[in-house]
Amino acid sequence: MGSFNRPAVVLWGLLALLVACRDDPSPAELRLVKPGALTFVASGEFRPFSFVDDQQELTGFDIDVGKAVARELNLSPVALKYKFAAMIEGITTGRFDAAVASHTVTDERARHVAFSTPYYYSGPQAFTRTDSPIHKAADLRGVEIAVSKGSTYAIIAAEHSDRIQVYDTDVTALEALATGRHDAVITDFVTGRIAIEQGIDVVARTPLGRSAQAVAVARDNPVLLARIDAALSRLRASGELTRLSYAYFGEDITQLPEGQTVATPVAVPAAEERASAFLHFLHVLVDSRAVFLRGAWLTVQLTLVSILVGCLIGLCFALLSLSGIPPLIWFAQAYVYLVRGTPLVVQIFILYFGLTDIVRIPAFWAATLALAFHNGAYIAEIFRGAIRSIDRGQLEAGLSLGMSTQLAYRRIMLPQAALRALPPLGNQLIIGLKDSSLAAFISMNELFNVATTQGSNHFDQMTYLLVVAVYYLILVLALSLLVNKLERKLGEGTYG
Repeated sequence: MGSFNRPAVVLWGLLALLVACRDDPSPAELRLVKPGALTFVASGEFRPFSFVDDQQELTGFDIDVGKAVARELNLSPVALKYKFAAMIEGITTGRFDAAVASHTVTDERARHVAFSTPYYYSGPQAFTRTDSPIHKAADLRGVEIAVSKGSTYAIIAAEHSDRIQVYDTDVTALEALATGRHDAVITDFVTGRIAIEQGIDVVARTPLGRSAQAVAVARDNPVLLARIDAALSRLRASGELTRLSYAYFGEDITQLPEGQTVATPVAVPAAEERASAFLHFLHVLVDSRAVFLRGAWLTVQLTLVSILVGCLIGLCFALLSLSGIPPLIWFAQAYVYLVRGTPLVVQIFILYFGLTDIVRIPAFWAATLALAFHNGAYIAEIFRGAIRSIDRGQLEAGLSLGMSTQLAYRRIMLPQAALRALPPLGNQLIIGLKDSSLAAFISMNELFNVATTQGSNHFDQMTYLLVVAVYYLILVLALSLLVNKLERKLGEGTYG
């Protein structure tokens, strides 16, 4: 028998005592993304619940509620801006502790996250233009309704119509409504009211029910959920929630109006575990092919039409820049610098929203023309470089034979320049294909918008983004093969 080691025995005894006394670390343990802090998210695009102020700080009713809850838990509040459509998945993957973002409690959401007791009650409402014949819920039948991506309003809208437009934010949808882009918007009645106060020319019509809004946390973090519930209970009892409500809305929306009820999920089963990520990906790829193929066809239309128009624009500006006439050269340079120096998404919004006082351009053509003018600036430089690469002696030879400058360019310079421009034009075609994804910002149901909408509807952004990546890869491969075949057929032996 070995010698007795008292320090070792004491150490092992203390260790055993600590193990015996500690809490179960699995679901019963409070987990935080950042120790000592409550990290919560809001969209920052849902005034007055959450928005970015002039100092670029997140503020609003949701933000103040989140901070108040953190103080009740003796934690430091960390408020982050995050896309609403991806919040549920962000919680389930542990990117943050909670979402204080006006989530309506629904059965489907409750299968993926756990909800606190409601911290306010609201409800969807239909908004229309002042001259609209829509006055009650029955009038919504069959009209075009806009909603925000990832919200429950799409479900409500689908109960009334099959013509649904999905925007990134409620404000964008309301602005589009004011310019006549669709017939109605369904959103939270407070959001719509504030938008009207901010000058958006729409009116509130019929209420479409009441709903409970709550804090969302991970289902496997019950201790945090229980503490948030307790914190909300104290804030409600102290009158702090009511005070915040009056500060932002001028009324108390933290209490359910007398005589009204809302459905709250009880013992909702968790979302089923996926047997294999790869098999799930294949399942989504196959089952969603119809909606993705429609999105792919719209993407192809946007790309091909915008590139064809962009080639005409680019050629015109390339010739202007080579005209030798200073005002025309300056005009061409100004176009190239202006278009290449501003983001494409801004150009799309200008054509979609900014010109409505002059002309209301349909969404497809607003996106197509923005893409065409954007691509045209790059194509102009491609053509200019290709034309300048042709030996000027050939132009002079044509002129010496009695050709006019225009005829010499058409018969001698441009055919050779087109062949030399073909490879970079092929690259621009592929860039234009991927740039078409920005049309999603004006509710065009092209590939990217299909993927993000489906991902938010199924709380599975990553899988749907991987699926859309496959579609983009197939389209890029097809275009690359087409351009390469065209190069071989038309340009073999002409380069160098």
